[in-house]
Amino acid sequence: MHSQGAALVRGIDLSEKMLSRARHMSAADSAIVYKCGDLGDAEFLRRLLPESNFNRYDIVISALALHYFPNIPHLVKEEHPVLKPGGVFVFTIEYPIFTAPSDLGLVEIPALRRDRKEPARV
Repeated sequence: MHSQGAALVRGIDLSEKMLSRARHMSAADSAIVYKCGDLGDAEFLRRLLPESNFNRYDIVISALALHYFPNIPHLVKEEHPVLKPGGVFVFTIEYPIFTAPSDLGLVEIPALRRDRKEPARV
């Protein structure tokens, strides 16, 4: 994003290992600011996005993270003020069809399948 003209790019993750990987992948761009912390922690969020950051960002992107937050409406409410008028919040989430095991090991419950005489499969 920074190489595409963004004045400020921040990378935030709960995992220092993921941030290390991001730093490595963007080594040529030393202007990106990385922070390790929990966006679900209200105090961390306030320190990260103080009022001085309100109306500052054109875009906020969350990639494969929102589904980990127990209170998504609260998180979105906290992030919204940092967007400039007309700014956008773009997010992706994991979809179960891509993350569920391909062999689910289905179980048949005999009480529900009275037409069969064989035992349940596990």
